[in-house]
Amino acid sequence: MDLVIKNGVVVGPGSQFEADLGIEGGRIVQLADKIEPGSAEVLEARGMFVLPGAIDLHTHIGLGAADDFESGTRAAARGGVTCIVDCAPQLPGKSLLQSLEVRKSEAAGRAYVDFALHAAPAVWSEAVRREIREAVAEGITTFEVQLAPSCIAGLSALADAALYELLHETAKVGATVIARPGNAGVASAVAARLRPDGLADARRLSEVFPAVAEAEGIRRVAALAELVTGNLLAGPVSGAEAAAAVAEARARGINVTGETAPHYLLRALLGEERPELAVLPPLRTAVESEQLWHALAGGDIEVVSSGHRARAKAGTSGKDVLELDAGLPGVELLLPLLFSEGVRRGRMTMSRLSQVTSTNPAMVAGLFPGKGILQIGSDADIVLLDPERDWTVSRETLATVSDLVPFDGLALKGCVFATVSRGKIVRRGEEFLGQPGHGVFVRRQPLEELY
Repeated sequence: MDLVIKNGVVVGPGSQFEADLGIEGGRIVQLADKIEPGSAEVLEARGMFVLPGAIDLHTHIGLGAADDFESGTRAAARGGVTCIVDCAPQLPGKSLLQSLEVRKSEAAGRAYVDFALHAAPAVWSEAVRREIREAVAEGITTFEVQLAPSCIAGLSALADAALYELLHETAKVGATVIARPGNAGVASAVAARLRPDGLADARRLSEVFPAVAEAEGIRRVAALAELVTGNLLAGPVSGAEAAAAVAEARARGINVTGETAPHYLLRALLGEERPELAVLPPLRTAVESEQLWHALAGGDIEVVSSGHRARAKAGTSGKDVLELDAGLPGVELLLPLLFSEGVRRGRMTMSRLSQVTSTNPAMVAGLFPGKGILQIGSDADIVLLDPERDWTVSRETLATVSDLVPFDGLALKGCVFATVSRGKIVRRGEEFLGQPGHGVFVRRQPLEELY
């Protein structure tokens, strides 16, 4: 064996138990009470939780963001995220498949952890229809669309007819549509009403992107998915109304998964409303955050992603509300925030933490069981979390190049001690051992081939 992780508490989707893990050739080859390491390297995990590496289904790296694939995946590795699924918007003058190749080339040789891509068609066309099946054959099984205006070039809201066609075609091959909720028409109309008074800026995000429009968008795309028996992930969900829309769809038997992010769950920790914390959908109220926790506990929300989009703190200054450089960094804090503010405060169990950050994302994305679980044969993507380590979030402690740190100064209990990516230790304590180019593009399977 190459590596043995000893004496930790292994966390599974519905259980936790003391065990050792044996790793060889980048995969888990043994799981037992005690493993004799022989000549293998030993990673001591006594007093720590051993979890499957987190899978972040919602990141935006490059494409005008501050982090590129090198700094962004370094932040991921430091925070226990061993695979990201980033967005590949259809570029002007290029096909969907050509745009995916451009994004893969941007990451090649630079990524510290594994990566996959969501295809994001800019418009609907017969060419896109043909390319869907080809993309799935190339291991791209998720297709991202906007229901509201986006700050990212190439990501524009699709009309209902296009949404229907996309859901119809992806359903044929077991792929999943990822819908970023909202209502483009409402956003444009409200912004137009505010502009004459000079009020169409970051201070009015909640008016331009209201919670009721977010919920309406989810209900609308869920109804279209119901028509074609399509697979859908809706999110990020920012509050109670949108979470209720997901719950309603699930109750009707629609195959929809709800996704949220830590900044929506922990709104109260971000202090008073600040224009520089511009994100889409906007931050809601602390009361809605608590209601989101209930939705997460009850199963209406099944995935927590970071929504990582690093940018400069001054990115919202003087901008029209529909042209904001919106987004927040978060990939490095995904696990620590959910452990410190979720597990330690009794809002979720360790098993639930592992489910919503690893197992469920792996299932939705077509990565399971190669990733998302600690079992023999799976990739050795593993995190050691020290539950007793006290630390404080600060710009100096994070790997992102952004000067915007939403949870700056927050005291946390529980820290990632080690990250293992396909059997390689990339973080151990404060020592970072990762190498750019270790992370590779991961081909995925459509859902119909997994279940």
